[in-house]
Amino acid sequence: MTLPGRDPYRVKGRFKAPAKAERTGLTRTSLSRGMELPVRADPDDANRVEIDWDRFMASPDRKQALGQARVSRQAEVLKGEMAKKPKFQQKLWTQNKQAAAAWVGAVRMGNMSREEFEQTVQLEVDSGRMDPADAADARAQLDD
Repeated sequence: MTLPGRDPYRVKGRFKAPAKAERTGLTRTSLSRGMELPVRADPDDANRVEIDWDRFMASPDRKQALGQARVSRQAEVLKGEMAKKPKFQQKLWTQNKQAAAAWVGAVRMGNMSREEFEQTVQLEVDSGRMDPADAADARAQLDD
């Protein structure tokens, strides 16, 4: 947690989220670890905090943060599944190494932006479907 004038620190606890805080349109996304949420802390005990749901709901970045949380959570689940199936993961790594070469070509030809490339590669790495070394190689090819 980060409060003005203090070093960041961790707080553990369970916090009930209003249903509307986890919705973007019709989609429900669970809040997940690592999300930054606005909080209020007790001035006498910095470990007593409450989430400022009104401020979170009013945030113009809320939908984007929830979308990123959904993608991160899905990637985390996939990565766990990939770890349980090493042969399948190796097959995907081989396929994605070839796909990365095609993505490099697409960026060079102007059919894919560098930002789209980076997002795609990072998602594949985060989900365990791409070898981080292959991602680094693909990035290096674009940087040459």
